[in-house]
Amino acid sequence: MGVMQEIYDEFNIGKGSIYVSGAVAIIDSVKRILIMSEDIITVEVGKGRISVNGRDLWVEYLSGERMCIKGQFYSVEFL
Repeated sequence: MGVMQEIYDEFNIGKGSIYVSGAVAIIDSVKRILIMSEDIITVEVGKGRISVNGRDLWVEYLSGERMCIKGQFYSVEFL
């Protein structure tokens, strides 16, 4: 099993969390997408929000409550 798969499996369902490595970000417990563009993706996670800012952002997949974003990341905000 690879490192990414081990980290992916350790996420806690029900809590908003994000893992960023290079050009890949995985957000857990996504309830809904609030903003989505090439520069910013903001999602609702439980009682809060996670906002990823960057360039050339795109969603590789959204499965269940997990979202995988790829692109060049500048910042992550927890709101």
